[in-house]
Amino acid sequence: ERLPAILRDTLAANPDYPPAIQRNLAALRTALLADAPIPLLAGPAPEPDWDDWAAAHRRVQESQRAPLTWQHTPWFFAETYSYRLLMHAVRWHETRRDPFAPKKTPELANDHLWELLEAALRIEGDFEVRVFELMLASLWGNRADLSHPAGELARAEAADDELLEDERHAAARYLAVGATEGRAGIHLVLDNGGVELALDLALADLLLTHGGEQVVLHAKNHPTYVSDATIPDVWRMIEAMQARGEASGALGGRLRAAWDAGRLVLGAHPFWTSSRFWRDMPPALHGALARARLIVLKGDVNYRRAVSDAPWD
Repeated sequence: ERLPAILRDTLAANPDYPPAIQRNLAALRTALLADAPIPLLAGPAPEPDWDDWAAAHRRVQESQRAPLTWQHTPWFFAETYSYRLLMHAVRWHETRRDPFAPKKTPELANDHLWELLEAALRIEGDFEVRVFELMLASLWGNRADLSHPAGELARAEAADDELLEDERHAAARYLAVGATEGRAGIHLVLDNGGVELALDLALADLLLTHGGEQVVLHAKNHPTYVSDATIPDVWRMIEAMQARGEASGALGGRLRAAWDAGRLVLGAHPFWTSSRFWRDMPPALHGALARARLIVLKGDVNYRRAVSDAPWD
């Protein structure tokens, strides 16, 4: 039910789309609801990831006896591929127009976002204490997921019994020690924009300012899951911070200066929007993450990618 609803909302939020794009979105929604066969990406101007999606389509089809339809396929493949087909339907690679912008943009004007960010920036204490608290704020920001009807940040803090596991003390001590031989940089794999991205950037700033290490932010290479952060979303957030002034403005200025100096790096590997699991990570990305001192992996889809979307004890 959720994906057809997202397609319906995307149509409604972009009434100025040309009729052909509106028909594309309506046809994709109808196909999902009708359990139609899952198509290959096709068209006169192939894009770089088409071969990878064709290979994924073939692997899934070969793994099951029944025809590959929207209601009869592994969920992770169907979900990730549906967003890729949505990008194809709106011709995103030709326009770079984010179909989810009408939902994302109002978040930047939400006073609640800036109140939460300012509160996070007021956290006092030494480096370990602030890392400990900002990791929780960064985690809790994940509740603001626009792809779910309940995706809102109702409270600023999590109760202890809402954390399945909490190893922040160990992580904070590890980071406070300083650089580890043979390891370089901290990689933060982003999930949602808006509130979550603002709090992720506050954590990144602390690691840059007091940890003295390079921080790599991994964003999505195209809009997906409604609120997931792309590189343009990161820049819009930094610009909005600078426009606010006060502590948020200073944060935006520090992040911009860190990028200018090459200490803050933005990446958007296609892996993060693919149907691949962690075990199938491309060699170049695997090599970069293997050298990392710490990887912070955000969000449900990244968790499912890490555990192969399987039930674990």
